[in-house]
Amino acid sequence: MPAPVLTEERSQMLHRFQDDLHRASYHFQPPAHWMNDPNGVIHWQGAYHLFYQYNPKGAWHERVHWGHAVSQDLVHWRDLPIALTPTDGGIDDGGCWSGCAVDLGDEVRLFYTGVRPQVVCTAVSSDADLRTWQKDPTPLIDAPPAGIDAGSPADFRDPYIWREDDGWYMVIGARQEGVGGLALLYRSADLQHWDYLHPLLAGDASVTEPFWPGTMWECPNFFYLDGAPVLMVSVQDKGKGELRYPAYYTGPLQDWRLIPTAAGKIDHGGAFYAPLTMKDHQGRMLMWGWLQEDRSREAQRAAAWSGIMSLPRQLFLHEDGSVGQRPVPELTTLRRDHWARGPLTLTADGPNPLAEVRGRALELALICKPAAGDILLLDLLAAPDGSERTQLRYEAETGLLTLDRSQSSLSADAGKDPMTAFVPLVDGRLTLRVFVDGSTLEIFANERICMASRVYPTDPQSEEIRLSGSGVIEQINVWKMAPIW
Repeated sequence: MPAPVLTEERSQMLHRFQDDLHRASYHFQPPAHWMNDPNGVIHWQGAYHLFYQYNPKGAWHERVHWGHAVSQDLVHWRDLPIALTPTDGGIDDGGCWSGCAVDLGDEVRLFYTGVRPQVVCTAVSSDADLRTWQKDPTPLIDAPPAGIDAGSPADFRDPYIWREDDGWYMVIGARQEGVGGLALLYRSADLQHWDYLHPLLAGDASVTEPFWPGTMWECPNFFYLDGAPVLMVSVQDKGKGELRYPAYYTGPLQDWRLIPTAAGKIDHGGAFYAPLTMKDHQGRMLMWGWLQEDRSREAQRAAAWSGIMSLPRQLFLHEDGSVGQRPVPELTTLRRDHWARGPLTLTADGPNPLAEVRGRALELALICKPAAGDILLLDLLAAPDGSERTQLRYEAETGLLTLDRSQSSLSADAGKDPMTAFVPLVDGRLTLRVFVDGSTLEIFANERICMASRVYPTDPQSEEIRLSGSGVIEQINVWKMAPIW
């Protein structure tokens, strides 16, 4: 496995933040300051490149740049210099917002959003490590198409590009004022001149099932899983200024309009947002998302950092057309100390089979076979005196998986709302993979439901795991996870 590579800045920040209980050790995050959306993820000349929204001035969103990191294995990352900086007086003067990367063989071209107003911009590089970029000072597309009322100022951003037999296609996130979100479709023969076609899909804010599709769609992605078209969008509530959740739609295309036959949320944990996908050299569809903070702006500034990147996830299609997700297998290389238990039967007054386990950087894999009426309880990041704990609960009778954060922190500043999702059993079993990393939890249930959430325990001893409730546990494994730096 590659040895972690430390830049001088990363080394200094690791020392500076060594007592910060909430920093991640095996999720990617910048050395310090603000991070949001993943951008331009690409596999180029044998390496994975991850770009991301970044403010080098501090832990707040302002005139964002594109940060840059590179990895040989999807696990260990090396910081590279900032890729894109807003040009004073240029078309991206207000910030280099989100976009994608296209591999053209001898060069990589970035497509991104310049603000304000929001326009489509490009930059190109042919470096082996993509360190230097040449921007085009003229926008590719400078406004939403005629007939689209995208608000004032117009919401028109986050280009995502792919190749078809008859040319290049682009989808851009937007909205129709008073109606709902839009994924606007364009086509080009040369990546330079673009013709607007129509909405690939239009949302309707009056709809409530299977989820509320919001009033604005941003960060659209279009790709194929097993030949099936998939559109992914990030749902925003413009009225409240809230970033809600990413969602997907699958179904056939008719005249380049998506006819949804299945839809769902990408993540149910409240933190995962603005995901970006790429097909790698192995043919896998990979995805990263921004894990937002769930504490006040003042707390973020005091910490001197904000935002964590999700673990890379591999996407696939279930037989019913729903999108499945699993952690990439490369993450198993981080496993260290190992605890294994099972089979065993949980009882209400029985001992904790994980009483020996401690840690803030762990992976837990559990398979249980609950009977009617069984309730599985898994306490994470628990204090010895019970004052703090985050509880994952599964009720066999209802199929509800609940992440209870009501006691996750003694701080009044930390978000504590519960997160819930319905998880159907598969062959009568519930399979969980849970990743604990500082203030980050990522939960995969039966490869159908994901919950990424943030918790902020204050006690350095809040690192116990407790398994209780009722039901048959066929197997449980826990590993300590090595840091990636």
